[in-house]
Amino acid sequence: MDYASHAQELDIEVRKVLLTSVCRPLGEKYGHGPSVGYELLHAQVTRAQGLFSPRSLHVSFGLEYIAENIDVPTTVLQYPSKREFIGELKCGHDLIGISFVLGTFNSMKEQVELIRKYSPHSKIVLGGYGTVLSDETLLPLADFICREEGVGFMRRVLGQPEKAMPYSHPTIVNPLTVFGRNVSRTGVVFGGWVVPMAAISVAPRISSGANIFACCPPGPISTLWSSDT
Repeated sequence: MDYASHAQELDIEVRKVLLTSVCRPLGEKYGHGPSVGYELLHAQVTRAQGLFSPRSLHVSFGLEYIAENIDVPTTVLQYPSKREFIGELKCGHDLIGISFVLGTFNSMKEQVELIRKYSPHSKIVLGGYGTVLSDETLLPLADFICREEGVGFMRRVLGQPEKAMPYSHPTIVNPLTVFGRNVSRTGVVFGGWVVPMAAISVAPRISSGANIFACCPPGPISTLWSSDT
C-alpha cells in the first residue's frame, strides 16, 4: 500500500487558494467518531463539569500556518457551516485544501461533493491525520494528497521555490468562554512539531495536539503572549 504524498506541480495558474477544516457541527450525533472532540476542555478535559465547563475551540493551526507561508492569496475557514462553505466556494478558488481526521471522513466526503457541485474547476488537496487511509480510498476524492510537511508540499504544488527556515509564524488566538461570555483570548505559539499537511492539512502535530496542515520545525520562538496582558 502506497502512503507517499501525491504532489505534482499544477499546470494552471492559481490565483486564489482556500484551506478549510471540516464543517460544523461536530460530534457523534452528526455521524462522527466518538473520539472527535475539538474542544479540549468542554469535550474532553472538563466534560464532566457540564454547565460549569469552560469552552475553548482549538482551531486548525496548521491551515493558518500554511496560508502564512505560501505566495498566493489564501482564505482559511475554521469549522464553517455548510452555508458558509458553499458561499466561499462561489468566490472562485483554484485550489482547495481540506484537513480531516478519520473520525470526520464522512464530513470531508460531503465537502468534496459540494466542491464538485459549486466549484467544479477547483483542484482538491486532502491533508491531515485522515490521510493514513489508502490511496485507493482517497484518490477518487482528490487531485493531491499531502502526507508530509504542509508548507513545502503546497509550495511545490503551486510551483513556488522552496522557502528557507524559519517559516513565518501567523498570529493565532484561541478564545475561552465561561457561561457564554468571552473571558480570555490567548495567543498560541507552535512547539515545532508538526505533521503532514493536516488540515493537506494539511496535518501537523503541534504543541497543543491540534490536527491539520503540518509544518516542520519553524525554528526557535521564545514569546508566548496573551491579549489580556
